[in-house]
Amino acid sequence: MVTLAGLLFLGLSIASGRRKRAREIVVSIGEAVIEPTELVDIVEAEAAKWVSINERSPEAAPLLEKYWRASGRAPNDDHWSGAFIVWAANAANPHSLVEYPQHSAYAFAHLNGRPGYRTIRPSGDLRAGDIVLKPRPGDVRTFDELTRPDFAPFPSHGDIVTEVHPDRIVAIGGNKAGDRVAAQTYRRRPDGTVPEFFAVLRLEDSRAS
Repeated sequence: MVTLAGLLFLGLSIASGRRKRAREIVVSIGEAVIEPTELVDIVEAEAAKWVSINERSPEAAPLLEKYWRASGRAPNDDHWSGAFIVWAANAANPHSLVEYPQHSAYAFAHLNGRPGYRTIRPSGDLRAGDIVLKPRPGDVRTFDELTRPDFAPFPSHGDIVTEVHPDRIVAIGGNKAGDRVAAQTYRRRPDGTVPEFFAVLRLEDSRAS
């Protein structure tokens, strides 16, 4: 006899299987490309916790503490988008991203031999799980600034790509508009690039989950 509990379990199993297969399949041009990565699952789940709260909500305190602790810092009032990226990247792949809560600082470290992620110039080849860096509003930054011998960390923002489409990408980051973890859609040029991005960090193949 098929019980209600059995039907519920079967339904959840089918839904889980479909979601897993969606992550494993790279579909044809013209459709979304969703690549397998535990990091995407982690940031999507984290964003769901922030839908009805912001950084001033009591429920946000333990989440912010978790991000800052992952960066080796005590919770503070600084911009926390970098701390979020460090936490998420290392939750998916331990010790893969240097524990600097400034985006430009960890990008510089991984451009100069730090193992785990590689810092690369932006191109039309964007993938789920990439960390994408952009200037803060009103600012202009370039990849070449990361290569300067007199490099000094500068303010910027980073997101993690969760969906790749022919005309756009979706990425999730912390300290977004509304002071929360949230997704943002970026439009792509005909060559596939995104004009806002000045650097991309990609997990080395041997470390990918």
